[in-house]
Amino acid sequence: MRLLMILILLGTFMQALLAQSGHSLSRKADKLYRQNNYEEAAKTYDNAASLDQSAKIKYNKGNALLQAKKMDEAVQSYSEAIESAENSKEKAHAYYNRGNAHFKKEKYQESVKDYREALKYNPADNQAKENLAIAKKKLKQQKQQQQQDQNNQNKDQKDENKDQKDQQQPPKDQKNDPKNQPKDDPKKTDDKQSPPPQKSKANMDKAQAERLMQMMDEQQKNTQKKLMRQDSKPSKSSKDW
Repeated sequence: MRLLMILILLGTFMQALLAQSGHSLSRKADKLYRQNNYEEAAKTYDNAASLDQSAKIKYNKGNALLQAKKMDEAVQSYSEAIESAENSKEKAHAYYNRGNAHFKKEKYQESVKDYREALKYNPADNQAKENLAIAKKKLKQQKQQQQQDQNNQNKDQKDENKDQKDQQQPPKDQKNDPKNQPKDDPKKTDDKQSPPPQKSKANMDKAQAERLMQMMDEQQKNTQKKLMRQDSKPSKSSKDW
């Protein structure tokens, strides 16, 4: 029994010693914070938190991280402070500053929720009311911008699909397009519709024609007339154009 009492007293003494050490580190971190040395202050608060799990040290660590622009770490530290908070005042402050961290990250939905939580624990906080109004306005603008961006993206996608569809279509048959058909020259219509008659082989061969004239001179008139009728017939070898 006596040994148990000694152990309890020893444990209490150690806890007090650790708390005092944590408090000492916390005061050192406060000094670094006032000197605008926020990263070193955050590290010192972290060391202090390993010895003293109070919400105040975690909250102050979040403040140092917020000033050092380490928003994700600040949010985490404020969340730990909220869990360790022992009263409404501590919770209200931690929610309020976590809302500020979310706001700086442009996470307006989360900041609105945190400011509302801060007002739940401290309804008289005018700064939280003002920040809540600003965050709600920013959230509305953000949603409108996101909707506009979505509309533009849909329009661009639609235009791109239309261009791809046009490229996949076969080219227009210009031969069947009346606009691309050559116009007929009225002066040449008869020539196109009625090709010139083909000459006979005898008429196309000058030597043969001369011999034929000689034969016509020697033969009788009736034989000459018969030969002329034969030569006037179109050649069977003529082609249709």
